[in-house]
Amino acid sequence: MQNLSTSIERRQARTSYLQAIKESVCTVQTTANATHIESVETAKDDLSALYDAYKLMYEAAQRIEAQHKFDVWGELRLETVVTGTAHSHFQRLFRDWNPAAHPDIIESVLTPLYPFVHICDASESSERLAPIESLLYQTLVPGLKRFILTQWNPLADDLSLPLSHLPPVIVAAVSEDISNKLLRHVNAIEPRKAMNKFNSQREATHSSASQPLADLRVDRIVIPWLPYISDRAELVSSVRRKLCEALDYWTPTKESNSIVLSLVYPWAEIIQGKELRKLSAKVSDRLEAMLRAEFQFNAQRQVVWPFKVLVKWHSVLPSDAWLALAKCQVLSKFIDYLRMWLEDPSADYAEIADWYWQWRQLYPPEIFALEAVQQEFKKALVLMAYALSQQEDPLPAV
Repeated sequence: MQNLSTSIERRQARTSYLQAIKESVCTVQTTANATHIESVETAKDDLSALYDAYKLMYEAAQRIEAQHKFDVWGELRLETVVTGTAHSHFQRLFRDWNPAAHPDIIESVLTPLYPFVHICDASESSERLAPIESLLYQTLVPGLKRFILTQWNPLADDLSLPLSHLPPVIVAAVSEDISNKLLRHVNAIEPRKAMNKFNSQREATHSSASQPLADLRVDRIVIPWLPYISDRAELVSSVRRKLCEALDYWTPTKESNSIVLSLVYPWAEIIQGKELRKLSAKVSDRLEAMLRAEFQFNAQRQVVWPFKVLVKWHSVLPSDAWLALAKCQVLSKFIDYLRMWLEDPSADYAEIADWYWQWRQLYPPEIFALEAVQQEFKKALVLMAYALSQQEDPLPAV
């Protein structure tokens, strides 16, 4: 008898909370029918009554779950009531939406809706879209794609605010469109024209003439949008080709180095693998040509700027590429010059020691700490120590 009484009570409770949920669903539907969005500017206020109805329905479901341990929200799929009643309003809202003119509409309209829906994070894999994702895919994505492909200016229009408030799957839906639009901008750049103008103005004014290279600052166009692009390979490869083409028309000088370095530096951590090897090979070729033409050791009239140009590229080039260039064009010649000087019978050892220390101080601490650099300077110390102790004997091979 007690079991029967308990069963009746449970059935009555179930009937009661189902009635409460039915009433809240009816309230939502009635409110949705009465809701009308006048404009994008008024959308948040126009939807406020409907969102209040969603909240009341959600709170009713939460109370039932707390009292009866029954997930009524999930079991009755009440999330679809939210997305279903919002569909027509979102369709109208996003049909007329200009993301550049109203970037905050996603935050103001979608964020209040998120507590009532499930959004898959980037780590979740599902073949089916969640109800909110399906809603946005149908109502928001078509217009957003159209805007990106036909109106979006990556330099002037900041889409980061709306994109940051969209579910990952929706961002992924426009990822290829963002990449294609950026690719058009990159492919339209003319490195030879920009570099020729840069070189001619620099020669005419004897100044850095950085303004013509503003057209080559593809980092300003592309890098801010990379977090929203899932497949970057083609875009990054195109950027690398444009940078290499610009470097073909660059002769490194102390005046132009910092400007050209600013073109490549932002990509140091982004371009990887074979694309990085191609870019670093191009930079290395230009620096090697400069060092061959402009740099040699001369204790009496030393020209230092080519070495300083090389040092500035240490943080951009891969370590092995930079060291290979430094060892071939600087460090080995440093040892050769020192050996030749020490073999001169009239050599002043105090002057040689001073020259050694001056060169050591030219190396930044992070470069001088490299094992390959340390080895060459240790060789120099061995040569100098032996020369002092065995002035009449030939210097040892080190």
